[in-house]
Amino acid sequence: TLSTWDLGRYAPFSLRINNEIKLHKKNVERLKKIIKGLESIENPNKNLLLLINTIKYIKCMFITTINAYEFYIERKKLMIAPTKRELGKVTQRIRKIANREIENARESIEYAEKDSSIGYEPSMGYVASPKRIEWKIKQVNYMLNAELTKYEQNLD
Repeated sequence: TLSTWDLGRYAPFSLRINNEIKLHKKNVERLKKIIKGLESIENPNKNLLLLINTIKYIKCMFITTINAYEFYIERKKLMIAPTKRELGKVTQRIRKIANREIENARESIEYAEKDSSIGYEPSMGYVASPKRIEWKIKQVNYMLNAELTKYEQNLD
């Protein structure tokens, strides 16, 4: 299979997305190993603890990207599902992805609370403050409880 780099940055998104998901999943696994290694260091100092916290937050960012890509794919399938049965399968997968992202977002709040520099983007300010993350969770819950439920109600 071709990597994102082989396809080039201007390759159509549809050709890149699955490879990018695979790459991000590999990165999450690498970060988990790094975190485990760093956490095994005896008597960590404040700087090491901040580094571990930052890496945990970055891991959450990769997971958010994976979830967003998988959500995007399923939303496209939702638009073209040929049968009610297939539509039901798609909505179930969307629910699963959304719930994974809510769990991931809740985890990331802990890291943002420990280090106020996390989530700061100079041109936009605090884009990932605990308040903004909670807002995102509310939006995902709304999508699950209002929008997606309407699709599911039409399956009966």
